[in-house]
Amino acid sequence: MRKGQSNPTAERCLFCHQARKLRDRRKYPAGRLQVHVRIVTGPRGEAMDESKDMTFRSVLLDIDRNLGKEEVDGIKFLCSDILPSKKLHSVASADKIFQLLVEQDLINKHDLFLVAELLYKIRQFSLLRKLNFTKESVCAALPSRATVSPYRQLLYDISEDIGTEDHDEMIFLLQDTLPKKHRETPSTLHLLTLMESQALISPENLDFLEKICKKISPDIVNKITKYKAEQVRLPSQETSPVLDMPKSQEETAEKPLLGHHSTPASLPCQTENSSAVQSTLIFRDTTGSVSHSLAQLDLGQASDGCGTNSNPEGLPVYKMGEKCKGYCLIISNNKFRNNIERKGTAKDADALKQVFTWLGLEVHCYIDQTAADIKDCMQTFKKKIHDGMDCFVCCILSHGESGKVYGTDDKLISIKAITAHFTPKECPSLTEKPKLFFIQACQGKDSQSCVLLEEDASTSDQERELPKSIPKDADFLLGMATVDGFASFRHVTAGTWFIQSLCKNLVALVPRHEDILSILLKVNDEVSAQADRSGMKKQMPQPAFTLRKKLIFPVPSEPPPNLD
Repeated sequence: MRKGQSNPTAERCLFCHQARKLRDRRKYPAGRLQVHVRIVTGPRGEAMDESKDMTFRSVLLDIDRNLGKEEVDGIKFLCSDILPSKKLHSVASADKIFQLLVEQDLINKHDLFLVAELLYKIRQFSLLRKLNFTKESVCAALPSRATVSPYRQLLYDISEDIGTEDHDEMIFLLQDTLPKKHRETPSTLHLLTLMESQALISPENLDFLEKICKKISPDIVNKITKYKAEQVRLPSQETSPVLDMPKSQEETAEKPLLGHHSTPASLPCQTENSSAVQSTLIFRDTTGSVSHSLAQLDLGQASDGCGTNSNPEGLPVYKMGEKCKGYCLIISNNKFRNNIERKGTAKDADALKQVFTWLGLEVHCYIDQTAADIKDCMQTFKKKIHDGMDCFVCCILSHGESGKVYGTDDKLISIKAITAHFTPKECPSLTEKPKLFFIQACQGKDSQSCVLLEEDASTSDQERELPKSIPKDADFLLGMATVDGFASFRHVTAGTWFIQSLCKNLVALVPRHEDILSILLKVNDEVSAQADRSGMKKQMPQPAFTLRKKLIFPVPSEPPPNLD
């Protein structure tokens, strides 16, 4: 090859030399965040210098070296809402946290603001200079660019204000609440994390923490009061999503989106979206309507707020006193024809299994069911003896179209045909017992824009006196992930917005004696507040029900499951 002529395949790797110099200079241990510098010569001789990657990662390494264990624990705590908890749990250094942020596309060489935000919030202002930020510039940008939630920041600030003596007093006051193995915790952050896992505190419920703080440090109560007054909503995990799409999907998307929708014939369930309306909860169905396809189930909605004292005087309540509350059937379809996978469904199935087991149901999970298999499952469970049980729950996680869901063989089965197996005629032992169906599936392919929804006044069928007999479609609840005709969001690792919100709110609100409609009201509000990265693609779940009474799950005696 002539001198000066480029080799199209030549690649010169400088990693070993640069990494050795870096370790020698800083005596930094090997095996941590790696720094690569490559000079790649392209087919036309142009040099593609990746020195910016080395500079970017070197800065992160430099920041890591200037942080102690307490600062790392603080960053870890602040990231607990935006990084997968299983990965974050074992992390012990800042560079590992930064690596997770890189993997989730939350930071990159062009945008390190999240790192600056974390340093600002743990009050490491001097390190901001390494990122070309100042304390003032970060503060000015936070209102529009903040990723850490106000709730997470509140808990971190409280932990900073609690001294050693206050910490010991907190543990003493919690002796009868915390499990024995956790009564001696190394830090206040760990204690607050434990209280969250025990469902003692949450973004919507800080009453317990406020009660504790009144006894040990009344000054901290002012921060909680201010947080409540501002009525700040905590974005859930999908609001600032981790991005894990196949490359082919990234190439077809104008911007990276949270999940994916379409029928299994193409790529399953690509970017799913729906309406942004949060307050109006009765829907006018203009596209063929769930009510039509579900044996004319009335679309009555829970219009009252989520409150522990929301039961009007005299409103009947379903009996829920049996030791085994009932069967819970979960159908989770992952691998469809041509090996097209519906990634993320395992996360949803596992969360549902944990929650309904905790609520006292006998859970049966079936994976990758064809349309015929789904019918067989319904036949099997309708023939079971439901005497001595209080209810029946069925969760279907798959692709779908209007009023229908797909089997893994790409054949459709109507939701009406599924629910029809459990009418009093078909399943007498479930007569007058609540039958709950939660359907996580697209109900169309369209992207729904924000609209104002009108109240549907044609629900007079539900205005009936209590008779000796009941309609065949009574006592059903259908929780749809989205309104008819539109798609719903699914993330390939974090699961779906709807199912994850449902499970989280069951865990949080059942101990507060909320009924199922109030819980679904909260799910509606929470999911409708989420959006993809563009802020334009939304989702609106739609409960449909013919329940005649309030359904309130008894508070389990066992600790709630950890859904992280």
